[in-house]
Amino acid sequence: MLVNKAVGFRLLRRFVEGGLVHFGRVIPAFGGIVGAAYDVRQVRRIAAAARRNFPPLVDPA
Repeated sequence: MLVNKAVGFRLLRRFVEGGLVHFGRVIPAFGGIVGAAYDVRQVRRIAAAARRNFPPLVDPA
């Protein structure tokens, strides 16, 4: 039983340490996705305001 307990703790420790390393790699990617989505939203709002406030171009032809 003592050996099983020691092996279980080693496996658990290895899983937790590996999981934290992978989690640390995922956080910047998640932040990039959230930042990109926010940028898209803001650019669309700016474009909509520009369309409302500026007159359309007149074709000289």
